Amino acid sequence: MRRLAAIVIAPLLVLTAACGGGDGDSDEAGSFDDVKVTGKVGEAPKIEGAKGVSVDETTSRVIVEGDGATIADGDDVVMKYVIVAAKDGKELGNSFESDAGGATTMSSEQDPIIAPAVIGEKYGSRVLIGATGKDLGAQEGSEQADETMLVVADVLSKWEPPKPTGTIDDVSVKGAWGKLPTVTLGTKPLVVAKTESKVLIPAKGKKAETVKEDDTVSVRYLGVNGRDGKTFDSSYESGDTVDFQLKQGSMIPGFITGLVGQKIGSRVLVTIPYVDGYGTAGNAQAQIGGGDSLVFVVDLVKKVDPAATPAPTATPTP
Repeated sequence: MRRLAAIVIAPLLVLTAACGGGDGDSDEAGSFDDVKVTGKVGEAPKIEGAKGVSVDETTSRVIVEGDGATIADGDDVVMKYVIVAAKDGKELGNSFESDAGGATTMSSEQDPIIAPAVIGEKYGSRVLIGATGKDLGAQEGSEQADETMLVVADVLSKWEPPKPTGTIDDVSVKGAWGKLPTVTLGTKPLVVAKTESKVLIPAKGKKAETVKEDDTVSVRYLGVNGRDGKTFDSSYESGDTVDFQLKQGSMIPGFITGLVGQKIGSRVLVTIPYVDGYGTAGNAQAQIGGGDSLVFVVDLVKKVDPAATPAPTATPTP
């Protein structure tokens, strides 16, 4: 489960450092209690009176009280949030703009900012939180330590794992080896229960090498989200291959499982459940939500010597 430290607190600290310095707006300083938050829970809020607000320590107040069950310490929740720098009233982050969902663990032990503000409240609640840079980890005595950040958090529901809707047999693929494939999902959303692989185009020759765990392989690949059938990553457009080391901890487990045992020179279809993919947290950058199943089409081009492979300029999604 993703922690608030990873999705809110750490980014806030970086942003606090970026917006620190310069002359303050003390003449416009307002009260935390005067900040007005309007709009429906689950939709991007309108925040007024944030500019110049200052808090000495983490504080919070409930804007909208939900009517669901009580949020408990350790719950995995579906949450949306927006972050505002009180120094200038500018928005620094907004998860309302993303369609990708995911679970966030409410842990009072690991998250000193949002979890204490929402644990004990009801699902469906909207909470306004004010925190200082010091609360977020800025060094005491630094300029950033006194900066104030405002967070509006909507805790919508308890996260529940998706139920399987199909298997690898619900995926059809067209196209020649080495060329961009066309992937069609027979059911959407496609949620699979286990990682499966299928050889679409066999390798030529009886002496084709077998892929083993920890091998570094040069591939072309296409990644499709089972939730909506949309491509989230592809190497075909560039015309170049990408090198991956199939090593546990360096890639999502399902990608390794699906390719180990396959033959160099083959095209392989791999379907991966969320537990072997990006888990409950998802991958926001790739618009992969928590619980999303993944579909990969991979052309296994060759094995390579990892010592002779230059470091990639970008990290592919798998």
